[in-house]
Amino acid sequence: MKNQPIILIVVAVVSVIATVFMLDWYGYLRHSTEQDSVYLAEFNLIKNDPGQEQFLSHNPAPFLAYCAGGYLVMSHQKKPGVAGVLTYKNKKPIPCKSN
Repeated sequence: MKNQPIILIVVAVVSVIATVFMLDWYGYLRHSTEQDSVYLAEFNLIKNDPGQEQFLSHNPAPFLAYCAGGYLVMSHQKKPGVAGVLTYKNKKPIPCKSN
């Protein structure tokens, strides 16, 4: 019975591979698409304090933000079709008011 540890390791590896394959086969594993994995940019909030100078770049960012359905939606101007709801921590959508 020298080979028992080797057999146990092989059975464990084959079991994990078979489990992952079956979960994928029946659709329990979700594979992200390119659209799901789009990371647009990191944003900063600049606080307006009276009497304090603020310096901003004269070149605007390539993003466009607008209010849709009561939430702030952002899209990339150079990549049509790349748009999404702007969220805060834990995917909390940022509300907005339409004028």
